Amino acid sequence: MTDLSGYLSMRFPDGVQVNDEWRTQCPNCMNEKERFFIDAINGKSYCHHCGARSGSWVGLIAMVEGLYGKGQIGQWIRAHETDLKSTYRNPHNKTSRIPMVLSLPPECIPIEPGDPFCDYLNKRGITWRTVKQYHMHKCVSGKYKFRIIIPVFENDRLVYFFDRTVDPTEKAKTLGIGTQDTYWPIEKSRVVFNLDAVRGRTDILIAEGILSALSLGENKTIALLGKTCSQHQLKKILDTGVTSITLCLDPDAIKQTADLASRLAAWGIRVSVCNFEYGYDPNDYLVHRLPIPNPEPWNLMSQIRLHLNQHNSRGDFHTAC
Repeated sequence: MTDLSGYLSMRFPDGVQVNDEWRTQCPNCMNEKERFFIDAINGKSYCHHCGARSGSWVGLIAMVEGLYGKGQIGQWIRAHETDLKSTYRNPHNKTSRIPMVLSLPPECIPIEPGDPFCDYLNKRGITWRTVKQYHMHKCVSGKYKFRIIIPVFENDRLVYFFDRTVDPTEKAKTLGIGTQDTYWPIEKSRVVFNLDAVRGRTDILIAEGILSALSLGENKTIALLGKTCSQHQLKKILDTGVTSITLCLDPDAIKQTADLASRLAAWGIRVSVCNFEYGYDPNDYLVHRLPIPNPEPWNLMSQIRLHLNQHNSRGDFHTAC
């Protein structure tokens, strides 16, 4: 590999190329200004804001993709070797790259009050005011037919979207972003839902999914869009200035809750955990009008309760945190 321009244009679509230098937003500090400079020939990079740097294209890819250790880096490079080679062979030929998409599905339209999509959300405890505030859309045709589309913004910019079926017979609740013919430049592991809403707060809640986050409080809850928290997501959360976090992951995410609690505590964050009844996520609690469990400080006893809940189904074990 002798030219990284193709890779950089896909990973940093808003970047500016000046000769062999690429200037863009730093993947480490995510500073809004383009102060991350990359040599497109050898991969050496330096951020003039946070000091993050790489000494080669291997180090650069590890930083951008969030890879750790030779095993992860080698596995990623082998998995993308063909695409990378074709991209680098002719980096200035746009027709040789996978088309990049950074917009909502073209077939989606805003949800209107009183339509079946709005009724579905109302039954899940999501009000029309919230639907409008979070710019929720619907699809009645195309890949996302009969699905709700919820955009995810960071710094008021679209970075991702989440889909959710309203068809009870559909096995796949979500389909995810992208196809073999399109490329979404931002991975889910780099995205935190509702991050802008909690900036400046010292205490926040973390949920798995978007509906759970909105159920727990839209002005104080973020969502990881999954059970695990990547290093990129963790850094974004810590950068908000938060000092106290309550974990509200689904009850089947025992290991992930324990892992995230330990990582946050290591950064000096006061961590609490809500121990939800097995089989019910936070949105289910809202739908069934159940009281949200009181948060319990993360310590030995809360860890024991958490693991006990893993081995007991609903009706066999009840706990009040």
